[in-house]
Amino acid sequence: RFARKQKIQSKWKDVLGIIGEQAGKIKGSMVNVRASHQRTRKQDIFQDRPLYGPLMNWPEMVHEPLNELGVVFAFGMVARQLGFSVLRFQAAFPDCEALREVVKGQLQRMKLEFEFESRNFLRHGHRIDGCDGIVCWKHNWKECPLEVIELRKVFQKLNHKVHEGTQRENLLPQRTQRAQR
Repeated sequence: RFARKQKIQSKWKDVLGIIGEQAGKIKGSMVNVRASHQRTRKQDIFQDRPLYGPLMNWPEMVHEPLNELGVVFAFGMVARQLGFSVLRFQAAFPDCEALREVVKGQLQRMKLEFEFESRNFLRHGHRIDGCDGIVCWKHNWKECPLEVIELRKVFQKLNHKVHEGTQRENLLPQRTQRAQR
């Protein structure tokens, strides 16, 4: 500011350049510190730290998932109990190809799409005819024409049965139990 007021910027151009660089570094580092510790006013959330879902207290997964990738992992934890054997995962639609026991000793191939919420299937523009079912954490698409496996409810049932004394490994899926009758 002094150089500008005195109109001597051209004489001190090199020095003003160095000062400008140093001022930018100091200002930039202060901005980074502030941004990393910035919180939202409503919920007092640190923007530089991850969020965790409610406690599940399973040894394989401590917290409920908050995204699609967590749903994939949760499905892997209970796929056997639900009667599924995964053949492959892929980044393209549909996310998973699996075999499901539909009758005792008889398997059928299924194409599954993973979503955190079932309604995300629509938001992502997926074709209903390219998939057999949705695996999600929260089912919020009541008119969904596909089979929906809501893992949140699956885990609630499994936790309830575990508390009653049944071991997790011995739980048969309801679909398989019906097929055996």
